Amino acid sequence: MHPIRSADGTLIACRHEGKGPPLLFVHGTGTDGSTWQPILPAFASTFTVHCMDRRGHGRSEDAAAYRIENEAADIAACIDAVADGPIDVVGHSYGGLCALSAARKGAAIRRLVLFEPPIPTYREAYYPADLIGRMRDALARNDRDGAMEEFAKGVFRTPPEELAEMKMRGMWQRMARSAPIVLRELESVDSFSLSPDDYADWTIPALLVVGGESPPQYRATIEALHTALPGSRIAVLEGQQHSAMKTAPLLFAKTILNFLKSRTNAKRKRR
Repeated sequence: MHPIRSADGTLIACRHEGKGPPLLFVHGTGTDGSTWQPILPAFASTFTVHCMDRRGHGRSEDAAAYRIENEAADIAACIDAVADGPIDVVGHSYGGLCALSAARKGAAIRRLVLFEPPIPTYREAYYPADLIGRMRDALARNDRDGAMEEFAKGVFRTPPEELAEMKMRGMWQRMARSAPIVLRELESVDSFSLSPDDYADWTIPALLVVGGESPPQYRATIEALHTALPGSRIAVLEGQQHSAMKTAPLLFAKTILNFLKSRTNAKRKRR
């Protein structure tokens, strides 16, 4: 584990494992770089794998103010710290949104894998319209538990009986403590705009991954990204959902490795 200083001075923790060309993994909301552990053995013999803890997560520092542009700068700083040129990057969920933002900002990314980044393509695709307001109200009362309850019900559609069981587990307290971070990331998702015009000059080969059993909003996002990113490909993980790196690590790793080992280029025709 080595800390990397980002542009605003925030220290970003990053795990390193394996040998070969560098490959950076960017995790999603509510976890840290250890979420990639199930798939690391499949990559470590071919790549030097770098698993960052995004700001506010794991062993990384945080800052008083937040913008998704800070996350893009963190990714760029990690890339610059581990390589002298462009490297491959894999982003999951909100981490995929951060990786896409980093690429748009000019980070040295050679190839990009995005696994189900939550970019809304229609109203209430991922959460009810009033969820952000309810979470803000709960946090204004210093009720982190209540804010996370709202998130679980609004995003995960968790029924009351299952929510009651979740709250009895030790991990619930950790989830509740992270409610302010979850909210700020949700706010960034809510304000994110995907316009093909913004990517007209896109040259980075991209693999867009979606679970075959994931809810339809994820497929809608992947299709929208495929339209926006010239040369991108879509890969469907049959029988899987949003946590495929844990539920089907071999399938997940094989899909990504096939892409990274192929001679993909930005001029390749779309599917």
